Amino acid sequence: MADRTVLLAQEVKLLAELEMLKKEQISTTAREELLEARQESLTRQVENSTALTKTLQNLEEAIMKQEAQEAESVVSSMKDTIAEDDLQGQELVAEVTALTEQLDRVAGYSSQIEEEQADVANRLKRLNEEYQRLSKEFEVEGIGAAMVQVAFQLQERILDPNIYALPRATSLPAADDVRLDSIRIDQKLRDNIYTEKRCASRDSESIPKIVETRREILEKLKAQYKQLLPAAITFQANRYQLERRITEIEGDISEKLIWLRSSPTIGIRDFLNLPDGIRWWFSLEHWNEFCSGVRNAFDLSPIRFLSFLTLIIGLLGLKPKMLSRIIASGNKVRRVSTDRYMLSVEALFWTALFAAPTAIIFTFLGWTMTYADAPSAWLQSLSSGLTTIARITFVISFTAEICRTKGIGNAHFGWKQETLDSNRKTLFRFGIVYIPAGLIACSTLYGETSSYGDSIGRISMMSAKLWICFLLWQQFGGKNGLVAVLKETQPHRLLTRTRLLWYPVLLCSPLFFLILAARGYVIASINLSHSFAETIGVVVLGDVIYWMVLRWFSLQAKKLAVAERLERIAAAREAAEAAGESQDDEENSETIEVPLEEDESLDLETISHQTRSLVRSLIGIGIVITVASLWSSSLPIAERLQGYQVPLTDFDLLEIVKGILVFGITWLVIKNLPGVLELSVLRASSIEAGTKYAITSLCRYAIGAIGLWLITSVLNVDFTQFGWMAAALSVGLGFGLQEVITNFVCGLILLFERPVRIGDVVTIQGTTGTVTKIRMRATTITNWDRQEFVVPNKSLITDTILNWTLSASVSRIVITVGVAYGTDTDKAREILLKVSNDHPVIMNDPGPLATFEQFADSTLNLVLRCYVPDLGFRLRTTSELYTQIYRAFNEAGIEIAFPQQDIHIRSGIEHLTHSNGDKKAA
Repeated sequence: MADRTVLLAQEVKLLAELEMLKKEQISTTAREELLEARQESLTRQVENSTALTKTLQNLEEAIMKQEAQEAESVVSSMKDTIAEDDLQGQELVAEVTALTEQLDRVAGYSSQIEEEQADVANRLKRLNEEYQRLSKEFEVEGIGAAMVQVAFQLQERILDPNIYALPRATSLPAADDVRLDSIRIDQKLRDNIYTEKRCASRDSESIPKIVETRREILEKLKAQYKQLLPAAITFQANRYQLERRITEIEGDISEKLIWLRSSPTIGIRDFLNLPDGIRWWFSLEHWNEFCSGVRNAFDLSPIRFLSFLTLIIGLLGLKPKMLSRIIASGNKVRRVSTDRYMLSVEALFWTALFAAPTAIIFTFLGWTMTYADAPSAWLQSLSSGLTTIARITFVISFTAEICRTKGIGNAHFGWKQETLDSNRKTLFRFGIVYIPAGLIACSTLYGETSSYGDSIGRISMMSAKLWICFLLWQQFGGKNGLVAVLKETQPHRLLTRTRLLWYPVLLCSPLFFLILAARGYVIASINLSHSFAETIGVVVLGDVIYWMVLRWFSLQAKKLAVAERLERIAAAREAAEAAGESQDDEENSETIEVPLEEDESLDLETISHQTRSLVRSLIGIGIVITVASLWSSSLPIAERLQGYQVPLTDFDLLEIVKGILVFGITWLVIKNLPGVLELSVLRASSIEAGTKYAITSLCRYAIGAIGLWLITSVLNVDFTQFGWMAAALSVGLGFGLQEVITNFVCGLILLFERPVRIGDVVTIQGTTGTVTKIRMRATTITNWDRQEFVVPNKSLITDTILNWTLSASVSRIVITVGVAYGTDTDKAREILLKVSNDHPVIMNDPGPLATFEQFADSTLNLVLRCYVPDLGFRLRTTSELYTQIYRAFNEAGIEIAFPQQDIHIRSGIEHLTHSNGDKKAA
């Protein structure tokens, strides 16, 4: 019973609420009308307020202009009362006149900025509304060609200054100019008191009035600028916002248009409509309109028209001369005596000019189409297509001219002429079909021309794709194709090893674009085809840059090889001359030289390998980055990578890819830097080996530091999060890694201070040898037994070492000779001096010195002191001097004494004599 009562009460409550909602529904229309009336009233109030504000602004502007005119009339009336030789007064009058003109000019800025601000806001509002409507339509599946055309039209509208885009030229000052003028006026107003004091002593009555007028104008200008500056800043910000929004929408539309299906799948009907499309495209009406555009361009812009025409005719007329220049430079390159790097630069320049006329003609024709009266959609599409095709035409022509007989490819880069001839023929066949087909396809995308896009536009593009696929197979496939040539001539190159990856992609790309066009994605097919052609152009340009760089390095290598050969010939000649003056059996004598384990001047083969590796890698990475940027509008890979967060990290995949790329470039540069520096800079200079090693090591450290900084910047590493790690690392450095860090710092000191250098002969801890390596932690010393002695860098800095070649490589030889008593010591000294002076290695300054120094037990000791220019001659020269001295003393009859001992027997003889006498007596 109680539950029923509760349910009845709830029923009554719900019925009452239902009745109330019905009454509210009845009054909804009245409330909507009331809100609309209020909105209309508020709109009228805003309009009235805007009109009132505009009226007040006009009134204020009129008052300001009137005041400026009154001030100008006051100054003009007083100008005649000031003498012409009164320079100070004339200067004051000129300043006040300029201030009145400035006041008159600034008075109109407020209303202009207000109008421009309203126009910018209106454009931005209408643009956002139109794009929002278009975006909603894009979200609907099954969008047809009509919506594609609407998107094309919006792209054209946002670039039209009369609709959305803002004109580049404006009479209004920038916000920074307004701020600067405001500061200057404020400064003049503060300094006005000094002007009044300076003019207070003047007798003229006009001067004080002009000074007072100046102060009043400055105050008005200050107030006007104070009011104008916020409006100028807001206006500039709104203009920037509109321009940024236009760029965003244009890019968004382009990205969406690429993957919109603008046509149905190709069918028999499209082929049946092909004759009508051909007649339409080549109709007399269209070409009359084309000719009218050319005539209008000449009538409206004759100077630019004639400039284009003169350039084209001049390039066409100079073609024989340019070709002769290219061939002449190739002939000079073949001769060593006339070979110069500038010949290759000139040949590349003439090749580019030789290939330019066709592309310039297309650009010129596309420009003239913009002057047509009320151009049709066909003419607008043709103009856009001509501009696009011009770039592709230049790439084709430039590549073909590189492959010309006796062109830069064969004469300067050493490419095989057979392969070049084949490439040139393929390029000609490619251009003769692709350029017209691309032009027809581009001119059937917009407006009313899209009705013929499914027939003549799409079929022409598909035919070009089939033709390209055939040419690629013919050029790269088969026994005589480029793939087979690469496999035979350069089997170890990365390009050859990865042929199974890039060759199928290259061959199947035109087929993929053909299928896209057949399925209705005509815009995607055309854009991807253009990107594909531009990619080939980037690869060709990168290859040309690579060979131009290698050409420069090869010339440097030739110069160094010639210099080294001349040095070897000179050294051999000197050795032969020395051998003729020395003993005949010198060839059989033992030669002892100081071993130099590491020569810092790398051999040419190592330099060539390192140079090629670095240049090839850097240019390859540059090509990849450029191609990625070309395809970014069609394939938004970067956005996809940026949107993927790597698990367990704070980095997205794009940051990881960038970090790996920076690390790879840094590692390549560090690895191959010695050869590049040696060939490009160090070998050509007279820098010693130790200095070269120091420069190379320091450059490596610097590049490593820069690479580490770039990696952290790319990854957006916040080092504040690693404060605890830095504290722990500092403790570890203070204990466990103290010696390592000490040796590293000492290694840097060795490279900068250079007390020990590569190639120096040093003695440390009883070991003598040549310094061959200075690493981050330790230095390697190779002794005379070819044993490597590894010394921590700290020992070379803190311990005492003997450096035999620190300041000079001169070394002294000391030879001690003992002669017998009774020898003529003056003659012996003369012989020693003659032997040393006759030796070709012994230096004349300081000259040799022979001295008689000691009466020894068995000898008279003579000492010969002489100097050799390099420590490498020390052991060999010492041996030769000993041999020559021995021979010279023998020839002079001088005995080289040896230890002697006289035995005196006295008592024994007397005893023996007495014993013999006694025996005889007995």
